[in-house]
Amino acid sequence: MAADYWSINGDVAARLVPGRRDDLLPLVVDLDGALLRVNPLHESLLALLVRHPWQLIRAIWMLITRGRSHMEAMVASFRNVDVESLPLREALLTWLREQAAAGRELHLVSAADPVIVGRLAASLRLFDSCVGSGGSHRLRGPAKADYLRRRFPEGFSYAGGPAEAPAVWQSASATVLAGALPTLRRRIGRLNKPIEAEFPASKAWAALWLKQLRLHQWSKNFLVFLPLLLAHRFTDLQGWVSTLFGFAGMSLVASATYVVNDLSDLADDRRHISKRNRPLAAGALPAPAVVAVGLLMLVAGFALAFVVSSEVALILAVYLVVTLAYSFRLKQVPLLDTAVIGSLFTLRIVLGAAAVHTALSPWLLAFSAMLFFSLAMAKRHSELVKTSRTTASAKIGGRGYEPGDVLLTLVYGIASGVASMVISMLYITNGVATVLYGSPNWLWVVPLLLYLWQMRVWLLAHRGVLDDDPIVFALKDKTSLLLGAGCLLALYLAL
Repeated sequence: MAADYWSINGDVAARLVPGRRDDLLPLVVDLDGALLRVNPLHESLLALLVRHPWQLIRAIWMLITRGRSHMEAMVASFRNVDVESLPLREALLTWLREQAAAGRELHLVSAADPVIVGRLAASLRLFDSCVGSGGSHRLRGPAKADYLRRRFPEGFSYAGGPAEAPAVWQSASATVLAGALPTLRRRIGRLNKPIEAEFPASKAWAALWLKQLRLHQWSKNFLVFLPLLLAHRFTDLQGWVSTLFGFAGMSLVASATYVVNDLSDLADDRRHISKRNRPLAAGALPAPAVVAVGLLMLVAGFALAFVVSSEVALILAVYLVVTLAYSFRLKQVPLLDTAVIGSLFTLRIVLGAAAVHTALSPWLLAFSAMLFFSLAMAKRHSELVKTSRTTASAKIGGRGYEPGDVLLTLVYGIASGVASMVISMLYITNGVATVLYGSPNWLWVVPLLLYLWQMRVWLLAHRGVLDDDPIVFALKDKTSLLLGAGCLLALYLAL
């Protein structure tokens, strides 16, 4: 058998793991979409999009003018991928460890950047050799198939992903399918080659997309209906239609911004105990498809906003700019990050008022600003409490907080919640409510119940068990729903 080697840009090193058996068919493992659930080139391009967008434009221009190999070399030169955090196909990795324990030769051969291939192989300490595309080595399609036939003239088994070229599958003596869709399974079956093992792709595509686009977060956007309802325009059909369009536009743009936020947080999410299970971070959805869907939702959201009015579209544009500023920079600034989150809630109310051409109440804006700042701080406080229990020095990933800030978030958050209650009580006592309400005394029930709910939220946050956004939490918590129903009943009786 040909000598095993580890090649990086043409440099050759000796066998990595000695003592393998020669009576077993060597197993060649691909990286892109096989051992890794993601494509390293896509990861590099996404990192450029987030950190060096102008360099991404340069890479696209290089692809058009000089070809893919030059573009890949240019992208690889940035070395901007956190290799150790890339999501592995754990079931395949477990099987490979079993094969290695049985004395089988394992070789990592990929068209990816050789430095990425080498670093991953070194971290796993599993492969006899590893080879990546670099210099004169372009291990893709027929070139890869020819390389494997020359290197393993006595035959080999190939573990590849759904994007692998047919020529590579045809050159293998046996196959291992990783992340394969039914179409690939049928195509490989027609080759009449033994299939040693299969690690199919997830079939829960709809659930993954719902999770990625955060459709459950659309519940926050019902705030756009608040100006219409508080103005008591219950029978205004045109107002309901305009607000519905505004809601849809806001929801689509919000989902697109979640895509942007996940892209900017990708490395941090993959090292987070729970966020690493998000579809994009886990590699459960192809990154190019997620980006494309995000762009389509962004365009559709603004189209719906323009149908309502240019003013609504302008407010939605402000929302987008503030959200992007938060995703790329402001989320790293302690306290300001929660103030921005609170302002985004208030912007939803502003958009709803613009959709139905009603004046904005300063009471409502002040109440909203204080309440949602408090709720945003509650989520951050919960994260800090959990972090402080495990370490006294580490920071929350991607944020500027330290565990020692837990007292600060507690004070600011509860103070803002109390301020929101005071504002609502002043609104009632100053007699402003008598203009719109026939029995305004029932309104006293609302701040009381809201404050009880805030106390519950802060109790759970201080215990470190508030994992959801408080608004999403309220929609799943029976006590919160009961208190909310009490508020609605009080508002009805006050009419």
